[in-house]
Amino acid sequence: MTIRQAMRVCSTVCVAAVCVMGCTKKVEPVKPVAPAAQTSTDKATGPKVAPHLAGDKGGKKAVDKESLIKALGALNKGNSHRIRRLATAVTDDQKARLEKAKMEIGSNLTADEKVDLLDSIADIQSAEVIRIANEALDDKDEDVRVKAMEILEDYDSKDIVPVVSKALADGSAEVRAAAINALYYVNDPQVQDLLDRGLGDKVDDVRSASLDMIADQAPNIRNDLYRKAVNSQYEDVVSGAVSSLEDQSDHQAMATLIEGLKNPSPELRSEITDAIDFLVSQQFTSYDEAVKWWKANQSKYDNELFEKD
Repeated sequence: MTIRQAMRVCSTVCVAAVCVMGCTKKVEPVKPVAPAAQTSTDKATGPKVAPHLAGDKGGKKAVDKESLIKALGALNKGNSHRIRRLATAVTDDQKARLEKAKMEIGSNLTADEKVDLLDSIADIQSAEVIRIANEALDDKDEDVRVKAMEILEDYDSKDIVPVVSKALADGSAEVRAAAINALYYVNDPQVQDLLDRGLGDKVDDVRSASLDMIADQAPNIRNDLYRKAVNSQYEDVVSGAVSSLEDQSDHQAMATLIEGLKNPSPELRSEITDAIDFLVSQQFTSYDEAVKWWKANQSKYDNELFEKD
């Protein structure tokens, strides 16, 4: 019996014990709690949802099409197949704000004024906004360059890829991390190269941003990036990848972890060996040994890496 099988049996026994104990007690009904309105939240904790989509005690409100599409896109972020939001016509007010931003972003405004200027067009999705963000990346102030990336975070178009690539060469780690975050909705093969660059960044915040993005990529891209991650020189990258692969716990995860046994660092290889031991209760001293064993024994494990009966 593997470690994970023992844990599963233990979990089953504990649940059964709780059920038996619970049968002797009167169960009090739980009063429903009204959901709290949510305007926005950090990506690490959940998707952005407009207040009128979260519920309102004052009665029903009309849901505009763009807000609904954005909310559905955010809720679907965890899936490999993304919802592409529909392009909407630019209103006269938005055109005026775009024109103002285009004229003034390269002027002698203060950094705060330029940040506000970029904020004023954050609700617009157009090629003009991408061009303005690209120009703002040349500003000497870090806050302006960060904001240039932040206003692209709701874009799902590959048109932002060249701008993100430019930002990843910025001297500021905050700008580079914001650039990675701007790829949140983009579903394009070019994203793989950008995330790979992020994984190799010298600053851990940028590497962390890239790791957070990998799980949401298409399976082939995700697997390629995890294979590179387990052979990284950075402990945080290897640890993050190993943790995700343990959660993934399938044949592909096992194959990727075995690739990590090529890592030149003995300490990092030891972490990968422990992960393999946790999944299949086997320890290996070399990559070749692991490959040989897995080739001979993988048919004995189901899709979740539990030994078949």
